[in-house]
Amino acid sequence: MLDPDEEDSALHDCLSDREYQIFCLLGIGTSIKEISVMLSLNNKTISTYRTRLLKKMGMKTNADIIRYVIENKLGEQPTT
Repeated sequence: MLDPDEEDSALHDCLSDREYQIFCLLGIGTSIKEISVMLSLNNKTISTYRTRLLKKMGMKTNADIIRYVIENKLGEQPTT
């Protein structure tokens, strides 16, 4: 996925703030329906974001997103 010459730049750095937000939510297992309610967006809009994210990140499934988020320690919920 990453070009060895660009190791200092993470793959997710190419995402917009909204894309990153949705990417992290998907990565922690939040459903499209839950995300749409949280962000007050239509399910179809979230599905479109997901499709674009998969393409941009060179991934095929939600499992790929989840693995990436875990490996890169993204989307972690703050502890109280």
